Order: sequence, then C-alpha cells, then structure tokens
Amino acid sequence: MITNTLDNRQGISCIVGDIGMGKSSLLRFLHSEYLSRDESVAVLIPSGGFKRPFGLLKRICDELGVPSCRSTLEYTIGLEKFLLELNKEGKYVAVFLDEAESLDTYMLDLVRTMLNYEKSDTGKMIQFVMAGSIELYDRLSRKRNRALRSRVLYMNFLEPFSLEETIGMIDFRCERLDIPNPFTRAGLEKIYELSKGVPRRTLAVASAAYDLRMMANVDRLDGDFVEMAFATNDKPENAEVVYG
Repeated sequence: MITNTLDNRQGISCIVGDIGMGKSSLLRFLHSEYLSRDESVAVLIPSGGFKRPFGLLKRICDELGVPSCRSTLEYTIGLEKFLLELNKEGKYVAVFLDEAESLDTYMLDLVRTMLNYEKSDTGKMIQFVMAGSIELYDRLSRKRNRALRSRVLYMNFLEPFSLEETIGMIDFRCERLDIPNPFTRAGLEKIYELSKGVPRRTLAVASAAYDLRMMANVDRLDGDFVEMAFATNDKPENAEVVYG
C-alpha cells in the first residue's frame, strides 16, 4: 500500500494507469491526506513539464521554502540541510508528482539521488509518490533506470471499475453534491456499459444524462434515457463532470 510506504518512510511508490483512470484524483487525495498530518510536509507538483533536472529540483525546493540557489549543487546542499532540520522534529517530506511519465532519465536519476537522504534510525527524509501513464512503467523498466525501479516499493496499476464500484462512485458523488441519485439500476448498468468502468468516462456519461434530465424534466433516469443522452452528446467522454 502507498500509505504504508509513506508511513514507514520507505521511499517511493508509483500510480500507473491509462487516461481517465483517476491517477491525478488519487494523487491529490493522498496529498490532501498527508498535508493534514503533523509528521509530514506534503508537496504537490501537478505537472512534470521540466526541461532539465535543475527545474525539478528547484520546484521542489521552492515549494519547501528552501532559499533560492544558482546551481544544482547549491540546491542539493540546501535541501539536505532543510531535511536534516525537519528530521530533528520527527518529520519528513512527501512529494506527490503527477505526469511523471514526462521525466527523462536524468530527472529520474535525480529522484533516486534524493532518496539517499535518510537516517538509519528514522528512514527516508524525503519520499515520492509518482503518478503517470503506462509509459512511466516502461521508462522505469529500462536498463538505465533499473536502479530507481529497484527502489519502487509499491507499483499500483489502476484498473477499470467493476459494476458495483462504478455504482459506488456515483453514489458517493451524489452524496458529496447533496443530491439524490437519479439513476435506476438499469440506468447505472447502462452507464457502466458505455463507460467500460473508466472513472472519468463514467462521470462524463452520468453528467450528460443528468444535464439532459434537467431539460426533459424527468425524475428517474433509466437505461434508455442514459443511452439517449450518450447518443445526443457529441463527445460525452470529454464532457465537463459536474452535477447540478
């Protein structure tokens, strides 16, 4: 489990999945969880669009409040000093890095180097949770990156939801928005059939049906209604996921 890796200060975990599988949502949820904890300093980096390792290192240091530097060496020295002071307080840094498939070999090697910041009595002083497409897994599997791959304690591959998981997600979404679930069992099954259990597509199909419900003034949405909404929406998989 990713949380076990973080709680035990063991280093690095990865979240891997296809487009729309909820990688970013899961990463943001974990970041929010560890942001609220006293023992961790959580940093969210939503994009991996860095041209050089220096840019990645600078972004991490800037988020942590490490004083600006002009070179990679100065930043690494400043970061280590920051981590040692934090470690004295019984705390560690958790970096949540999205779109990690865009990191090249040199950036991945920088991550591996930062994992060397550890104390024998407490564990890693900085940890990473990286989320990315299947390309991230392929990149880590290359010979040049095997040193980092060997340090990945938990590789989480996101799979499409089952029917019951899809229904549970829609129920949860409705609860959060404080609205009754308008879909019949047949309607929920049709959403699952059309979305194939992909979370982003599921919510988009459901949103398209909900929006049409408002115009049609219908209370309960069955399978035929969901299919009609899907057919009349040009690109339901790209629809804005908003109810109400």
